[in-house]
Formats: sequence, C-alpha cells, structure tokens
Amino acid sequence: MAMLQLGGAFSHTTVRICPRISLWVTAQHFANVSSVAPNPDAVENAVKEPIKVFNKVKYPSKKLPGDETLVTAAFKYLNNHYMPTNRKNNTREQSFLDSNIRSAKTVDQLLDTVNHPEFREKNASNVVHVLCNWITTGAVAMIDIQSDERYLKVCRILGIEKQSANPLDIMSSNNENYKLPYTQILQTENVNKQIENLNTSQIISVLIALANRHKRVTPTLKLLAQKISLSDDILNIKQLSDILYSMAILNFYDEMLLKKVCIELSKLVPKTDSAAVIRSLLKSLGILRYRNEALLDLLFSWVAENENIIRSNEICGLLMTLAQLGYTPNNFNKVFESIVLPLKESDMCQSSEWLDIVWALTILDKATSQHYESVLNDSFLNRIFDTTDTVIARVIKLLNVNAAARFCEDYQGPFIPENSSLLNTPLTRPKDKIELSNSIISALKILLPSDSVYLNTNVITDMGLLIDAEICVDSNCTPLPLDSKSEGDKKVFRIALVTCSYQEFCRNKKEIIGPIKFYNKLLTLKGYKVLLLPYSDINIKDKLVVRVKYIKDNITQLLQDVPMQ
Repeated sequence: MAMLQLGGAFSHTTVRICPRISLWVTAQHFANVSSVAPNPDAVENAVKEPIKVFNKVKYPSKKLPGDETLVTAAFKYLNNHYMPTNRKNNTREQSFLDSNIRSAKTVDQLLDTVNHPEFREKNASNVVHVLCNWITTGAVAMIDIQSDERYLKVCRILGIEKQSANPLDIMSSNNENYKLPYTQILQTENVNKQIENLNTSQIISVLIALANRHKRVTPTLKLLAQKISLSDDILNIKQLSDILYSMAILNFYDEMLLKKVCIELSKLVPKTDSAAVIRSLLKSLGILRYRNEALLDLLFSWVAENENIIRSNEICGLLMTLAQLGYTPNNFNKVFESIVLPLKESDMCQSSEWLDIVWALTILDKATSQHYESVLNDSFLNRIFDTTDTVIARVIKLLNVNAAARFCEDYQGPFIPENSSLLNTPLTRPKDKIELSNSIISALKILLPSDSVYLNTNVITDMGLLIDAEICVDSNCTPLPLDSKSEGDKKVFRIALVTCSYQEFCRNKKEIIGPIKFYNKLLTLKGYKVLLLPYSDINIKDKLVVRVKYIKDNITQLLQDVPMQ
C-alpha cells in the first residue's frame, strides 16, 4: 500500500460558479448561438459536383461600417443566429425551394431561388450555408458573390445591414486568414475531413469559434490540437495567446500542444510590447492550472521591465495567477517592492479587485498588516457587499484573509465581527468531492467505535474551508472521543482528513494549487494534523476493507512523522 504523499491537495471549498474554472477569473461574456444543426442534405448534395460560375453580373461592392463586407457579416451573423432546421415545410412552395437549393450545381442556380415569391429566412439561411461550404472547399471565391444583387437580397432578408459590431468578431484585424468564414465548417458534416484541408491559421480560427460558442467537441478538439502541434508553421504571439485562451475556456488539456505553445512563447514574450497579450496569457495559465515555471518567470520579468505601461488590473491578474498556481517567481520581492506594495484600493477600478489583490498576497504569504486592515474594516465590508446579493467567492476570500490575520502576531487591526453572518456562510462542494468524501467517511465508520462520539464530518470552519472528517487519536493510533484533551504524558492528536480532487492539482508539475497550500497552513496553525487524501490514491469503487486499511496505514504514517518532544 503506497503511503500518502503530502504533496496532494485537499478540499477546496470555493463554490464552482463556473465549472472547472477558478472563481478569481472574470470570464468574458460570449454570445450564445443556436445548437440546431444545419440541413445536411443542402450541404452534402451541394458539393457533389464541381461548381461553375457563369453569367456573373458585377455590382458595386457594398460595405458595412468598419470595412466589413456583407458576405463576411452574413457568415458571422448566421454563425450566431440562423441555422438551417431539419424540420420539413409542408407547403408546396417551400418544398420546391428546398429541392432547388439542394440540387443547385452553380452559383446562379442557387441564387436564382432568391427571386421566388415565397423565399423566406429559412431559405436564405440554407443558401448562405451552401455558399459557405463551396467557399470553404475552394469551389467559389467570395469575390464572386459579394456584389451580386441576389446575394445582397439574402443579406437584407437576414437583416445583416442593420447589425452592429458582433460580439463574436474574434477575427484578428491584422490577419486576413482570420476574416474568412472557416468557422462555418463546424456546422457541416465530415468536419474532420474538412479540417485536414485547412492551414494552421484557419485551424486556430476554428478553435477560437468553438471556444466562443462554448462547444467542447472533444474529438474535434483533439484533431485540432494534433494538427497545430505537428505543424511547422511559425505562429505569432497573438495566435499562441488565442490557443491558450481557447483551451482555458473549453477546459481542454492537451500536453503536447501546451508544451509547443510554451516553447514558442518563451521566444516571443521578451519581444512583445502588448500588455493585453501578457494579461491574456497569465489568465489562461491560471485557468488551466498549468505550472510552467520558466514561462511564469519570463512573464513576471516582462512585467518588471514594463512597469510603466502595466495597469492595476493587469497586476491583479498576475497576482491571482501566481496565487492560483502557488508559485513565487525568483524576482518577486523586487517587483513587490516597486509595483505591488505602492498599490492601494483607490488605484483599482472596483473594490472587488482590491480584495483579489489582498487575497492573492495572503495566499502567497506576502500580505502585510496594512493589507489585512484595508479589507477587514467596516467601511470596506460595506462597500464590498453593497447589494442584497452576497457573492460567495468574496465571502470565502474575506474569511481566508480574516483567518490569516488572526495568526499574524503583528496585526492590531479589526476582524470580521464574531456575530457576523459571514462566519456561518454555508460552503458547498462539487459532486466528485462529495463522492470522495463519502468514500472516506464510510471507511472511518468501520474503523471507529462510534461515529457519533468519535467522528465529525463535513466540518464548516470560520476560515472559508471545509474539513471532510475530524477524528482524535493517541500516540498509538487508538481512537479517542472528539472532546479528548492532552493531559500529562497522554498526547491527543486532532486529525483533519481532507480529500483532494483532480482540480486541486497543478498541471505540468503535480503540486497542490496555491489555495490548498494556504488551507493546509491554516489548519496546522489551528492545531490539526492534516491527512491529505488525493484522488489518485482513492478509488471509490474499492472494497470497504481496502479503504479502511489505506486510512489506518496513513494515520499511522502521519503520527510517525510527528517530531518527538
């Protein structure tokens, strides 16, 4: 039986507002799109034969604000609002139109359907999807249709002319490849086959589209990651940043792709002058829990060298990522003195950002008494909770800071009042944590004489964390009642058993994340011996006797590691 490794992580009580994404991240709002699939017949049949363009009529090019062509706007608009439906229209006219759209072999045949008196939005959507598939396969060029009056009519039917800048305008203004409608292939059949024909820039466009639509299609993501990883194309820092951010939003982890991205970033980060890109990279690494210490040191050095263009919210993002990963860069103290220490609440856009900074410094063990006092005073508490809605993430951070301040000998400032409802805030855990906890508790009930006297479960502390189980034993590992106290030679050990899930480990380097290290420290200062039970050592499907032996062996090992007094 392998002994427990104390490098494991334990119960992270942060409520999962956004599954698998750390609470400190303020995610961007992305526009939702319909999940209805396009009409497969209209797309598949439309590409069976080569497309011929004839009788092409030239019209003056019509542009939207921002120099966006109608065809580009149409594709992006359809990507968000209109998708063909598979439901059959029973009217004769609609059946006729659907048949003509499916059987069209040329652009003229397809666009001639626009002139039918019963042509509707559904038909316009089908037409654009067929055109998109032709353009994607190279059978038709966008320039061949964007000035055609029939196509302009399609755009007017869909209301494209009245559309403002779309939230899903994720295409880079400096990269023409990003402006092409390759994202539409996600709505056609044989996606994998079409991806094989795309270059790396186009593949990145598809990845970004999936992220913005929150479409976590694992097989497609794996293929995209493989294509990018094996590509010899040189990527710029914006593309690398987009890859990282898309993976973070989709919670998609691919080791080979991440290693390639980090290697390329190590070459490009020192050359960039974009604080926005650096901020994006830091956020993405934090969300992914990807602990690449060399890259983190490089990003931190960039911040130190460009402090004149770094804004307060970017410093906040930097500290939050370091706190999440539990990593302190080599030159942290220098940057702390010159950039972080002079910061105050009035430098931030919101009071919640200042709380984030103080919390991050607390996790990193860099907070001062002044930092504690700045968020624990009544005035700040009133500002941070100035609405009827109590944000649980803020409560947990305040409880963490309050607990750290109590163990700070130099701190003479205020604390959260003892009668405050914040101290009794209920904390919840995700399903996987509950299953791990229950598997341990059931084993403890076998191991202990009486669970009502010898066992306390799901212990809510006033420190912003949960303890899965609490027991007391003597130096011989004999269970004792929970109210037992050390007397003379009789030594009583109060043990906190805490499970740790996959989300509480860093990737790339298997270490517990920063908040869990901090919680471990708090419990130790509280007088507990902490027994960490990582997910990798616990199988909830194991027989009960196996789990009982595992816990007993690890409690014995924990006490053997206690120094003799």
